[in-house]
Amino acid sequence: MFLEKTPFKYKKMSLAMQIKTAIGYRVLVCFLLAICVAILLSVNAFITSTHRLEQRLDERCKQLKGFVISQILIDNSEAIKPKMKEQKDHKFKFHLANNTAHLREPVFSLRFPLSWTYLYPITGVDGEYLGYFAVKGSFFHDAHFVNDLLKKIGLSNIFSVKTKFHPTT
Repeated sequence: MFLEKTPFKYKKMSLAMQIKTAIGYRVLVCFLLAICVAILLSVNAFITSTHRLEQRLDERCKQLKGFVISQILIDNSEAIKPKMKEQKDHKFKFHLANNTAHLREPVFSLRFPLSWTYLYPITGVDGEYLGYFAVKGSFFHDAHFVNDLLKKIGLSNIFSVKTKFHPTT
């Protein structure tokens, strides 16, 4: 028997109690590690889902780019606004170029709480900066994003739970 130090006195600790304590700590550590793995898998799923969202937005902006360039070249920039309003998934806006700094490449940024902004530069055939698209949205209003994220998190967590509790033979 070993003595356990308590704030007031020494208390005798049996071998069975020592074993239970050691097993309890190991279970706690394994449980915490499992939670950390689940969190890491969820963060990874969130990051890959945001990359897929960015790719979809990039593709949509490329489709609209030709229309916008043609309307600017014929000096009919008022026709752009109705086309932007037709986009139902997200808030699309087009901003004409001014004398401020120009975007060189698309920028995807997160905003608190769980919303995002995507800026896509529009350049003419000759490389002249014409303006940019500003697309805003929320993660929870994008059905593709939510479905993709829930599938990945669900599958990764089910897989991690199954591998932890599946008996090895």
